[in-house]
Amino acid sequence: WILITVIVVSLVGIIAILIIVAIVHNKIMKKEQYKSERREERRREMDELNDDEVSN
Repeated sequence: WILITVIVVSLVGIIAILIIVAIVHNKIMKKEQYKSERREERRREMDELNDDEVSN
């Protein structure tokens, strides 16, 4: 009985750790995606400013 309990607890612990890692990883990936999107927007704005200067 003790052995079964230990195995079950350790399995649940491993699954919980995996889920936590997955959630944290997801958040980090979303942050990176957001940063790169912001960078793209900024680059586009800079391009538009440069185009305006060239046309003037």
